[in-house]
Amino acid sequence: LFRSEGGLLPAELTNSSREQRLRELDVEIAERDLGVILIEAYHSILLEQLRAKLHEEDRDLQKELLEIARKRQSIGRAQLLDVLQIEAQLAAIEPRIARARNTMEGWAATLAQALGETEVKAFALKGKLEPFSTAGLLALPVKPVAELERASTAREQQDAKADIQLAPYSPRLDAVANFNRNAYVLGDLLDPYATSWSAGFQLSWPIFEGLASVHEKRELREEARRLEVEETRVREEKAVAQIRARQAVEIAQSVVESSRVTAEIQRKTLVEARRLYQLSTIDTQQFLIIQQAELNSR
Repeated sequence: LFRSEGGLLPAELTNSSREQRLRELDVEIAERDLGVILIEAYHSILLEQLRAKLHEEDRDLQKELLEIARKRQSIGRAQLLDVLQIEAQLAAIEPRIARARNTMEGWAATLAQALGETEVKAFALKGKLEPFSTAGLLALPVKPVAELERASTAREQQDAKADIQLAPYSPRLDAVANFNRNAYVLGDLLDPYATSWSAGFQLSWPIFEGLASVHEKRELREEARRLEVEETRVREEKAVAQIRARQAVEIAQSVVESSRVTAEIQRKTLVEARRLYQLSTIDTQQFLIIQQAELNSR
């Protein structure tokens, strides 16, 4: 009817609940990782779209500049070297455009796979890259990550498994009961002496089980130690990752602000450089340097 081997029944119940919690944490981690992939793929596609657009604008500008340089060369106001420099700059743009498009297609495939759309041929994304204030993000409290709870639960589950594995080497208490009725004729059904029953407890105490328990205990201790080390590693790793993430967000915010100011200055510089180049006040090399700096700032 009932058996208890060194706390076997409570250990099995505890082990079952922890096993269920481990599966729930696995699902939670998988959902979070999938969300990260979706966010990264979405914004990477927008970034590569913008990068390709900037290179295409640069290509159109270089074509206009090449036409101006050729005209100036024909009337003796520019050298052949100026034309060659612009042609080299123009030729280097096409691989950059192709690289941006290939990267964008790669991220698009990642996004489609994450969404389960493995047979999609083409799709369009709506949205644009806009910097946002990180003050609210940095104000959020730091929460324990699911990996840390999973490592802790796995260690506790190992303790329950150890109880289950070592149960055969522990005292065992059995509750036993028997009920019998002997009836050969119809009258025996009413005969109280034809019924017998018994109930009681049986305690078994193992005296010698060989050296199997010694080996099992050593293996269980090693596994418990490994899980303790793993839990410590996960705790330290995630703590460092959270600190680095917060620092990266803080740095990114300042970089975005300074880059916005730099890009605005470079745009004004390029407008002035284009005017001076048309007036032959600066040479082609100077103009190309200014133009590349404006492109980099964007």
